[in-house]
Amino acid sequence: MARPPGGPSAVVVLLHGLGENRTGNNYLFRELAEGCLRAGFAAVRFDLPGCGESRQEIDIRTWDLRIAEVTAAIDRWSPGTTVHWVARGLSGGLLPDRSGDRLRVVLSPPSSADLLSRLPVDAATLRPRIPLAADEAALWTALGAEPNLVGGLRVPSELVRALAERLTPARYDLAVLPAEDPAAGRAVPLSTAGPSVRMATADPLFRFESDRVALARLVPQRLRRWRQWLPAPS
Repeated sequence: MARPPGGPSAVVVLLHGLGENRTGNNYLFRELAEGCLRAGFAAVRFDLPGCGESRQEIDIRTWDLRIAEVTAAIDRWSPGTTVHWVARGLSGGLLPDRSGDRLRVVLSPPSSADLLSRLPVDAATLRPRIPLAADEAALWTALGAEPNLVGGLRVPSELVRALAERLTPARYDLAVLPAEDPAAGRAVPLSTAGPSVRMATADPLFRFESDRVALARLVPQRLRRWRQWLPAPS
């Protein structure tokens, strides 16, 4: 956990996507963490099992266990502190249940129905075939992975299916989405239900430096006013 001087006003947990690690592709999550620190938040980043420096397997059970372990550790480190969550792509399916004392943000959440329709029916493991065909590149982009960097990736279909089924609008409070670009077409349908913020980019992976700089400002701004993004009590 990286803490700002004087102690944090809240903790922000950053969940990377498939095919990347706690730093994020093109340093996205490092820059988000630095933006959170400047805003007075503590930032927590870690490698999901099977990613980055983790030697465990990519598996839905180990991923859920890691989330539980991190949640318990934050409770020990900063008891009583508000904990917000920011996830990328399919990792939005790991976000905790809705609560009135935190904000759950997802960057480019894929359409659950579209993602499930793209999964091979009989394949137990997703294995990229290089070079990627257009439909396969769209699948990996929807998963939140950089298509150019998935050559050695092996992902259980069970994990993808479980996270896709969880990733409904009830799983997050705010979505950060690229701007619509009808002229270019949308190869990767994204979930747009519920409150959302549009970025001035057509790239769902936010790969450009200008996108990352903008996200490092936008996300902390929204977290400062987090209560206004929560749904009204039913």
